[in-house]
Amino acid sequence: MANIREVIRRLVKYLVLVLAVAFVTFSLLKTKVTNFDVLLIALTGGFVYCLLDLVSPSISLKIDKNCGI
Repeated sequence: MANIREVIRRLVKYLVLVLAVAFVTFSLLKTKVTNFDVLLIALTGGFVYCLLDLVSPSISLKIDKNCGI
């Protein structure tokens, strides 16, 4: 069963990222951009971040605590 608190936390994190990407896309591009294009760019950024967020916890580095680093 999914932890509802973790699901809400991740949804809020992705929503903030999508809104930030949409704002930057809309405000920084000099050419005329439609709202649909901004939506596609923002959703693509959010989707890529979601995939990286889901995959990266499964990548673990084995660090030897006795190696002196």
